[in-house]
Amino acid sequence: MGGPLSLRAWYRRNGKWVIVMLVVSLLGAAIVLLLRSLYEYAPRHYEPKDIPRGEQLEKKLEPQQQ
Repeated sequence: MGGPLSLRAWYRRNGKWVIVMLVVSLLGAAIVLLLRSLYEYAPRHYEPKDIPRGEQLEKKLEPQQQ
């Protein structure tokens, strides 16, 4: 293989683009984390699975029948 000399030559040719891509990926990660903190997942219509489906439907229908 080429050894460290070819790696240095490759970095000399592409170093600027490597740094640009690292900065872009870090900015993207920061944006995702910011948006994730703003729009955090909050389940609203969550149906607990420990209650059987039939009991849950009965509880849901009780207020409507009154």
